Amino acid sequence: MIHWIENFALDQKNTFGFSSNAARYVEISDEIQLKDLPLQNPSRPFLVLGGGSNMILPAVLDKSVISFTKSEIQIEETSPSEVNIKVFAGCKWHELVKWSVEKALWGIENLALIPGLVGAAPVQNIGAYGVELKDVLTKVHYFDLERREYCMIDQEECQFGYRDSIFKNKLKNKGLIYAIELRLSYKSNPKLEYGRLKEETTFFEKEEALKPIDVFKAVCKIRNDKLPSPEEIGNCGSFFKNPIITTDKLQRLKKQYPDIPYYTYSEELVKIPTAWLLEEAGLKGISIKGIGTYHKQPLVIVNQGGSYLDLVEFVSYIQTTIFSKFAISIEKEVNIF
Repeated sequence: MIHWIENFALDQKNTFGFSSNAARYVEISDEIQLKDLPLQNPSRPFLVLGGGSNMILPAVLDKSVISFTKSEIQIEETSPSEVNIKVFAGCKWHELVKWSVEKALWGIENLALIPGLVGAAPVQNIGAYGVELKDVLTKVHYFDLERREYCMIDQEECQFGYRDSIFKNKLKNKGLIYAIELRLSYKSNPKLEYGRLKEETTFFEKEEALKPIDVFKAVCKIRNDKLPSPEEIGNCGSFFKNPIITTDKLQRLKKQYPDIPYYTYSEELVKIPTAWLLEEAGLKGISIKGIGTYHKQPLVIVNQGGSYLDLVEFVSYIQTTIFSKFAISIEKEVNIF
């Protein structure tokens, strides 16, 4: 049996730190209990809440909130060089990364210190420093809230894109992810394309000497140098996606901004760092009504005592300013309810 709590405070369940009360809340500790959930009303879908690190909640949330807490990690060696792991959704993502590098496994070391739980990782196709979840994920296990069935889909069926997946589209509000499977390797395979990461690992004469924990430590150092801890100041990490533009548009921008940084996305598309756009527009470290951009990394919006409406207005101001200056639209990575 599951036990619903009425009028539940979510203040400690979201990293931005806004006070929020859910109409109902339940914690589920095993996938077997998912069968005890009532039939979902499509007009008032459940909200599946992980670590609350990628969402902004209003003061009153008229929803039934579900938190899946099982955090077990199961490992199976599939060959002398590879393993398959099944991780349940309640596991903290960073704890999983720590576990993997302690076992000298390659694959997710670049994704250290990303906040949130494992269950949210496929929804966003989380990524950092040249690595995305889709690079190692093999399967997603979820409970279909409408058909009340246990389901499994493979990597291709997840329809992964840049911070996108089937769980933000066709399966939005329909599937509760309770476990994922990853393929990790003992074979050395460092991903060091991002400049700062390369700098932090140059003390190794050869890349072959690197271990997963070395890359992990370098990533942690970089992130700790420029990103605030949600425990110290409310934030959701990177608030905006990096925009993708055509190479033709890049060439036009280069005439005015010759030093504009970019990363190749495809033959005709490039990705522009939103942090650079924000800094170039003079938006780094600004604060309006208690909501601001972090002084070390403007991609992060921080809560300095503002309200939900103050945040909505601030986000709109940032997007409007960037579009006016560069004719580039920046999309939110964070969900605002």
